[in-house]
Amino acid sequence: MPAPIELPEAVLPEIMPSPIELPEPVLPEIMPAPIELPEPVLPEIIPSPVELPEAVLPEIIPEPVVVPGIILH
Repeated sequence: MPAPIELPEAVLPEIMPSPIELPEPVLPEIMPAPIELPEPVLPEIIPSPVELPEAVLPEIIPEPVVVPGIILH
């Protein structure tokens, strides 16, 4: 009877050390890749929207100039 009790104990330690070595080398290979992509994409989008708001402001300023003309009457 003491023979079947020693089999299940030796099967557990053999499966644990195997899956611990796989996830370690997979993480460092995916981290350095996406860090170089977002850098060159930002400077190309900033200079575009800067020219649009400039032409919209001067068109709204000349409208309130008609208000002081009514106060003189």
